[in-house]
Amino acid sequence: MIRDRAAIDNDPFWQGMISSLREFTQTDYAQTGIDVEVHALTVLTSLFTWPLWADARNKSSRQRRQLAQRYTTEALRLAGNGVVRPGAFDDIDQMRTAAQKKASTTKKAPTKAKTTSAARLKSKANAKVSAASRRK
Repeated sequence: MIRDRAAIDNDPFWQGMISSLREFTQTDYAQTGIDVEVHALTVLTSLFTWPLWADARNKSSRQRRQLAQRYTTEALRLAGNGVVRPGAFDDIDQMRTAAQKKASTTKKAPTKAKTTSAARLKSKANAKVSAASRRK
């Protein structure tokens, strides 16, 4: 049930999600220009509707684990790479560049040590996604 905006703003689950995402956007791991509310709603909507769409309640335990792995694999791919290759659409690239420029005025540049950590984290996530894809 959709409630009024005041109830949503006071919901502890929603506030926890927003707070965690805001903290993440302040790290060197995050892309610049993330709209926290839009991202939170997108993640939560997909997280809660995927089991319904995939008819998970009528699946075996093994099949539910496979569905969960499919969701996790795609969520990690989207988080790490997005869905559109840079350079594929000039309009998107221009919007991305504008958003990054706008966000960069309020965010400090990552340090070399943190960038290295971010690269290792991304590499590990990509390896897990690749391994999961091979198991299918």
